[in-house]
Order: sequence, then C-alpha cells, then structure tokens
Amino acid sequence: MFILWAVALAFLTWTGALLYWHFKLTSAIRSMEQNTVVQPDFAIGGSVGDYVAPKDARLTLMNAGCRSLPYLVRSFDPAQSPAYLSAASDLIVLHLSAPLPHSCDQSAWEDRLDDFRVRFCIDVSAAPKLRLEKCLRLKQWWREHGQEAHQWWRFWSRCCRE
Repeated sequence: MFILWAVALAFLTWTGALLYWHFKLTSAIRSMEQNTVVQPDFAIGGSVGDYVAPKDARLTLMNAGCRSLPYLVRSFDPAQSPAYLSAASDLIVLHLSAPLPHSCDQSAWEDRLDDFRVRFCIDVSAAPKLRLEKCLRLKQWWREHGQEAHQWWRFWSRCCRE
C-alpha cells in the first residue's frame, strides 16, 4: 500500500509541476502578446526603433530556459504584431543558441548565434512577407530539431541539452 501512495504522490507532484510551468509560461506569453510595443527611435527622427516588452514576462521566459521554447514557437505566427514577433524571436534565438554549461568554445557559440539570428530573428520593421518566411522557417526547424533543444517531460531543467 505504501508503494501505491508513493507512486501516486510522485505522479501528482510531477503533474503539478508541469501545470505550474504551463500556466506560468502561458501567462507570460499572453502578457508579451498584448503589451509588447514598438518604441520610436527619436535619435533618427522618430523612425521605427525597437520593441519594448513587459519586463516581468520577458524575465519569466528568459529564466524558464528551454521550457519556454515550445510555447514561444507555438505563438510564433505572422499575424502577431511585429513588436511581439521581434521580442519572441530574440528569446527563441537566445535559448536555441545557449552554450552548453561545459562548453567553452566561444567562436562556435557566436557562429551558432549568428546563424540563428539570420534565419529566425524578425526586426520590427520587417516586411510581412519576410515575417511569414521566418515564421515558417522556424516552425519547420522546430518540427525537425525541437527535440534536441527541449524534451517536454524534463520540466525541472532549464537546459535540456545538459
């Protein structure tokens, strides 16, 4: 009987932790979708500058590490605002290019970061066609390589590649 209770407790704990991260990440993404805006760059005459995202939501998604990747990729839709897509693509690229804790090859990390930036990052002033292409490219990459970046069942780790 004790083993049955222990298994049930472990299952409930695991399920509770999964649900905790699900709601925390869903809430952070919703906040970014609704509150990320483009900030004009007055230094160059008020042209489009960069995005301003809610700090608490951005920090939640940053600190979650690879746990946030499936949620960010799922929300990566060309119909979203350019400001949100820019913010989300920056977070995705940072998580995908994160160096392994035991890796010290700075050059390889910089090459990977540059490659992902070119392929997936969306500037707030990007044309709709380019936003669509990058959204499709990222989703295709995720279907083929997402399991290398994150395993859904490893909710306790912010870096599944360790």
